[in-house]
Amino acid sequence: MSVLALEKVAKALQQHMDNAVTADVSVGMRRPGSQTPAVVWEMTGAECQVTQPGVPVASWIVTCEVNIYGDTALAVIQAADDIVDYWDSPATLGATYAKLVLTAISAAMRTESQADGSEGDERVCTMTLTFQGI
Repeated sequence: MSVLALEKVAKALQQHMDNAVTADVSVGMRRPGSQTPAVVWEMTGAECQVTQPGVPVASWIVTCEVNIYGDTALAVIQAADDIVDYWDSPATLGATYAKLVLTAISAAMRTESQADGSEGDERVCTMTLTFQGI
């Protein structure tokens, strides 16, 4: 059995994040001028198990960090809830995507000053999601 292409896992993550929230979603960096709440995600780790020397298992364990930026804590928490709720029954994607199974979630909240020095702090929720890609 060959290893699932990591690209299929990344494509599935992008599609599921787009499906999970109505907010702007981007990969790696927040888009300039994006409305809040805004969701930024990136795959921060991937591990493929090896059952016998030289024989990889056909799945990946993937860690994804999601940052949700908003004007209020409530808006950020609602977007985080939307992401978690989505995984109760995620959309079925086509053959060009990996099937993802959510196995763990953690979240932390913080307040950040605006990077451009303008008025008003932003609330940020950082979620770490762990998936098995099969």
